[in-house]
Amino acid sequence: MTRDWLPIKTTPWTLGLAFLLIFLLAEATALPQRIDYWLLDSAMLASPAAPSPNVVIVAIDDLSLSQQGRWPWPRKAHTALIEKLHKAGAETIVFDVLFTEPSRDDAGLKRAMEAHGKVILPVHLSPPSSHLLLSEQFPTSDLITAAAGLGHVHVELDHDGIARGLYLFNGMARQLWPALGLAASGVKPRQHDPHDLPSFVNVRDHYRIVPFVGGAGTLPTYSYSDVLNTPPAPDVFGGKTVFVGATAAGLGDSVPTPFSGLSRPMSGVEFHANTFSANQQGRLIKPAPEWAGIVLAIVTLAALAVLLPRMRPARTLTACVTTSAAILGVCIVLLTAFQVWLPIAHALIIPLIAFPIASGLRLAMTNQFLNRQLDVLVRSPRVALPDTSKRPLTQLLEHFQALFQPQGWLLMENENILSAQNMELADVPDYLEPGHWRNDGNQSWIQLIRGKSRYTLGLTLPNDLSRDAIQRYLQRLKLSSSGKTTR
Repeated sequence: MTRDWLPIKTTPWTLGLAFLLIFLLAEATALPQRIDYWLLDSAMLASPAAPSPNVVIVAIDDLSLSQQGRWPWPRKAHTALIEKLHKAGAETIVFDVLFTEPSRDDAGLKRAMEAHGKVILPVHLSPPSSHLLLSEQFPTSDLITAAAGLGHVHVELDHDGIARGLYLFNGMARQLWPALGLAASGVKPRQHDPHDLPSFVNVRDHYRIVPFVGGAGTLPTYSYSDVLNTPPAPDVFGGKTVFVGATAAGLGDSVPTPFSGLSRPMSGVEFHANTFSANQQGRLIKPAPEWAGIVLAIVTLAALAVLLPRMRPARTLTACVTTSAAILGVCIVLLTAFQVWLPIAHALIIPLIAFPIASGLRLAMTNQFLNRQLDVLVRSPRVALPDTSKRPLTQLLEHFQALFQPQGWLLMENENILSAQNMELADVPDYLEPGHWRNDGNQSWIQLIRGKSRYTLGLTLPNDLSRDAIQRYLQRLKLSSSGKTTR
């Protein structure tokens, strides 16, 4: 009875199917996505973006609240801030503060905005109440006419709850507003072809990853109250784009970033200032199309499935490590040189699982080969006789056929072909040293001298992981009559 109850073959198809099965099992979990997030975060943490020299934050912090009083403040405070920044030479003033409710002080705020000429206000997309549909929450009409531009303030959270980017354009069905950081650069709203979309449908376009300059507080930040209570500072604000927003705990929005996680979230105004800084330097990162990562994974799977069965064991690990390094290299080059993020987790998983799978199958094939040899020895005691060097070559060929199950063979006596299958006279190497096996890929050849006859024997071995084991066995098999083992 055979010991091999489960036949094992390591053709490219079988190895590829094994890779594909493990790959699909990993895909059923969130593992690839988590790996991609970890790689992206690691790249950001390892090389933070350089801040633009033209961005400054005026923070509504705890100190400002203690001096100016509880929130919300009267519009006169914001009017005074705009006037102070105008005198200091600020080029653009960007408010991450909602002015959706009219106030008796709006006229003064409007005059200050018009006098400066480049004040950007936010647009918020939210339902007015839990019973109403999503809609755009604008500043008051007077402030809209005085503003140089409007920008949306929405930040996207990934599946793990971390904010890494935002949509550059966001709005309802017919008009898309630029992100606040883009509006600060002069980007105007885009008209959107609704395609019969209802007016309450939220439309988003052009997602980009923001390369942060660091954690919260990295960009130059000045307290709102300090700016109001000190003389204008042209050396600080002259020619700069000034973002104004809340950083105090519990006031305004805050989001976790790769630099902070959930421990020290970044305020919304800092997020938009980082977006502006990256956009000014052309460093916003564009995600590659989803199909690009899948294509890379398929190419990697196919390449390893074809190459690994043909490699010796010592080279399998090298091939897998080299493949992993190449995939990481492609990702890093795209990210640093072209500002393109390619998710590589799907492709990276394959060489990581390929080495243990290929090694396990190689061991299984070797064990199967040894079991098959033992079974043949039990059934044919003659094979165990020590005088293989004197046995007829036709009998040796029969034993090799039973043991190795070759895909082809050729046996010649002098110039006469005694037996052949799937091998021809043209396949015989030009030179064969008598008594020594010669291996060319999956073909093994030997020439033996018996009396006055010169025999040539060639075998086409299975081109899988069992090939190396068979060739090592042949090298140690005594076939010549010289009394030396062929090597």
